[in-house]
Amino acid sequence: MKYLLDTSILIWWLTGDNRLKTETRGIISSSSYVKYVSVISVWEIIIKSQAKKLKLVVPLKKVLDDFGFEILNINLDHVLKMDALPLIHKDPFDRMLIAQSMVENCKLLTSDKKVLKYFN
Repeated sequence: MKYLLDTSILIWWLTGDNRLKTETRGIISSSSYVKYVSVISVWEIIIKSQAKKLKLVVPLKKVLDDFGFEILNINLDHVLKMDALPLIHKDPFDRMLIAQSMVENCKLLTSDKKVLKYFN
């Protein structure tokens, strides 16, 4: 099974936030699954960090490498899929993650109820 972490899930994982469900924590910790982090999430985390809305104790690149996350780059198929999505959710970062998970056939790990509407 392949999983794509949304930005909030990744931040919760990085910060040890207790909002991260036990099941999700188990998926991320397991070596049995392929876990992707999108470049869009890295970008969003850097923006939050530079705006002082998020403080990372360990450099992001080190965390991504240490936990074996695969990096998912953005390509034209992702952008075209995003353009075809209904406007249930207007956040461009989340819309790109939705599109990427659909194109790459990954389960999107998220707690965002608006995002989940795309998969019902």
